[in-house]
Amino acid sequence: MFGLLCGSALVDPVWAFNSCITSVLDSRPSQLPMDGSDPVVVGTNVYMAYTTGNEVDFLTSHDSGLTFARHRLDRSNQTSPAHVHIAALGARVYVTWVATVDTVAQVFFRLSTDHGNNFSPAIALGVSGDFSPHITVSGLGVSVDYGTTSNFVVASSQDGGVTWPNSPAFALQGSVLGEGWVARLGETIVAGWSEVNPSNPSERPTYVETSVDGGATYTVSQLSTIPKSGTERQVEVSSTTGIFYIAATDLSVNDHLLGGNQVLWTSLDSGTTWTEQVLAPGTDAPMMAVKGSTVYLTWRQNLADGTSFIALDYSLDSGQTWATPIDLSGPVGYPSPVPDMTYLPALSLTGGLFSEVYESQGSVFVRSSGDISKGISMPINLGPGTNAMIGGKNVLWLGPATGQNQAIYYARCS
Repeated sequence: MFGLLCGSALVDPVWAFNSCITSVLDSRPSQLPMDGSDPVVVGTNVYMAYTTGNEVDFLTSHDSGLTFARHRLDRSNQTSPAHVHIAALGARVYVTWVATVDTVAQVFFRLSTDHGNNFSPAIALGVSGDFSPHITVSGLGVSVDYGTTSNFVVASSQDGGVTWPNSPAFALQGSVLGEGWVARLGETIVAGWSEVNPSNPSERPTYVETSVDGGATYTVSQLSTIPKSGTERQVEVSSTTGIFYIAATDLSVNDHLLGGNQVLWTSLDSGTTWTEQVLAPGTDAPMMAVKGSTVYLTWRQNLADGTSFIALDYSLDSGQTWATPIDLSGPVGYPSPVPDMTYLPALSLTGGLFSEVYESQGSVFVRSSGDISKGISMPINLGPGTNAMIGGKNVLWLGPATGQNQAIYYARCS
């Protein structure tokens, strides 16, 4: 491994960091696909996972990213692992991914109760379809959503992932559009998906299912019929206020180049009723993060001149009012993201820290703020790469291919 200091950006005391130390975590054959999870931070523990070929590598650090130990999580009879996702709470760490066994794609799950040092044997939660599983955790309640070719499934555990008695499947009328999503607070679970109406393809209804008994029973409702979807929707819950949020893109006003409008649904009653707000224009479905009464949305926005930029919007009052969207691409002298940018931005909230990573013209940039109402730091260029992921002050990305090999980079910012 080697260390390289990136930065530094001009900062105010509200900024969370202004420089990053970069190192090489791994080297892999460049022809192999890579899929990973945003780093997860719990105190001084940092957890990361990604696929390399037919392996799922899990890395754990107990010293805030100074050193890492590596574990292989997949089983020897698995092939083509992908869609890795991590969640953690206290000493418990949860990892899920999709892999093929005997030509059948399945969703696998492993549990650690000692900060990622040891893991229980992998168990198969069910057969997987086209979109990624996601984990949500509240206390010892754990829920994982995933899709089959004909159903959207929410598996739930009440004992911290040891047993999984509840895995209801919700039948699809058409084909799933993009990803499903799930959030949990205590016994309340809110999950959902969007799909194409087979009798009227211009309608892409969004469905929401809500459970108030830990996943034993659900109430399913149709949130909308117009195409409020995109590459991904997201649901989040504030553990402070108990408010659930769903973010999406309204494609009923879709322009092939420019996209539609960002939409936020808010529920104050555990998903029973929802209030809709139409926000700023957006080309891609937004990423969302919630901390207390602060809600962040970030997305890519194409412009009529063929350029695009990364936008950030936020609300400090649980989504009631919103600031003017910020162009995260940076001031004059920093490159704007190109229109054919493959990956969406990723954002993270850890403690009082807001941080975001995005890709622009082949390079990875990170920005941060300790108080978003007072502004955000200048971008830090971490170097060339793709597949950027972020958790707190930790960034993971895939470097450019050099011959037959490709490096996986890690940056620890301060």
